[in-house]
Amino acid sequence: MSIRSAVSVKLLLAIIVTGGPLLADTWIPPQIIPGNSFPVFSSGDVVSSVDSSTGEFVVTWNGEPIVGNFPPILTDNNRGAWSAPTAISSQNVYGDNVFSAVNSATHTFVITWMDEHTQRPTYVTHVEGNTSTPSYIPNSAAGGNDVFVSYNPAFGFMASWQDHASSFPYYAIYNGETWSSPSVVPSAPAAVNDIFSAANPKIGATMLTWRDIDQAGTPWFAIYDASGWGVADRIFEAPASIDPFPCANSVTGDFLVTWQDYASGTPYYAVYNGGEWSGLEQIPNSSSANGMIYSSVNSCTGNFLVTWTDFVSGNPYYVIYNASTGWTTPQQIPNSNLTSIDTDAFSSYDSQLNAFIVSWQTADNTPYYALLSDPSCVPDSPNTISGKQKKNNFGLMKEYFNRITWQVNSTQDVLGYKLYRDGILIATLDANIYSYDDHNRTRGQSYTYALTSFSLDGESFPVTVSVSP
Repeated sequence: MSIRSAVSVKLLLAIIVTGGPLLADTWIPPQIIPGNSFPVFSSGDVVSSVDSSTGEFVVTWNGEPIVGNFPPILTDNNRGAWSAPTAISSQNVYGDNVFSAVNSATHTFVITWMDEHTQRPTYVTHVEGNTSTPSYIPNSAAGGNDVFVSYNPAFGFMASWQDHASSFPYYAIYNGETWSSPSVVPSAPAAVNDIFSAANPKIGATMLTWRDIDQAGTPWFAIYDASGWGVADRIFEAPASIDPFPCANSVTGDFLVTWQDYASGTPYYAVYNGGEWSGLEQIPNSSSANGMIYSSVNSCTGNFLVTWTDFVSGNPYYVIYNASTGWTTPQQIPNSNLTSIDTDAFSSYDSQLNAFIVSWQTADNTPYYALLSDPSCVPDSPNTISGKQKKNNFGLMKEYFNRITWQVNSTQDVLGYKLYRDGILIATLDANIYSYDDHNRTRGQSYTYALTSFSLDGESFPVTVSVSP
């Protein structure tokens, strides 16, 4: 990822929204995900995942609608620069969606789907713009609709799906090198459709959710941690559902599960914390939905963004939930009535961008995205940065160096600064250091420097300077 790209997208967002700094709770207007040589038409949900250490977000969907099923499509955004949408497999997708998750420590995305011809769970890895050759999850048999994936630092990537023959929930774990043998989730009843998961690093656990095949779609869950699987159980007293979706707050340890009520079509929710469920009711003031009720979270603020397609208008709606303040009033995403949406509105949170990313497909099969600003807890950026090329004279020898200096508005919670030259980290400095000499530079060559503040919560947006001869 280019640090310079990070700066460009921050400035772009500021200009689009306010003409100045990006404000909280502000929507960036919906835009088409751009494409070059490859068509951008989509089928199924337009799904994203975010590398929290770089801010890169990967977006995937189920290809161009020609006839039948479609190939999986990948595009990514390196802070304002979209890659061209590209087919990542010559084989089409059997189900509806192409999901992804990321290990932010290694910048490795794992992208999963169900292969059309074999109905076997399939995956690729995507690292810094390079995508591997598609492979089946080893020893997997035919599956149902989609293959969901999440990442937990405690044990790795977990893929989950419905087994085709038995309808039971299956899973496999990928540690970055090898997959565990696919296994049924112990004590779990047979499922309908997808098996979703949410990883919660705070408690080192991952929750799986699905709807039961025998009890009119009752939502079920199971939790996996270092000791293995807990006993699968119903979400207490929950009514029949359509595809319960979990989301984890890695600061509080809470899980928020959302779904469409089977009888009324309205969005429902439940919160799981410390082994107990609460909520189990309609999202306040919400009307009938059409399909999935997705959610994502800014763990720093505790804000969950919940999104769905309104049944009447066909437009994407959203609401924010916070355990301390409750629910906001559901609203349509501003300026999203370009055309009604054909599937569901998916979201993820980008802590480097300080925004939720919401993506969907319109009725004419075009993938759109919009951004909702929501501050993270990363520290403030340095205020200003400047640079100048200098030289040391050693008699007949001369050594050229670039002196970089900066000023800050606040050092609250700042542990130090990171300095990058042309996108490469060259120094990590204490919080009381405000200059750096970059020695042995080439005379006459231009360099671009980027500086960030960092704290326990992450790294700020960079400020940059170009040093020219």
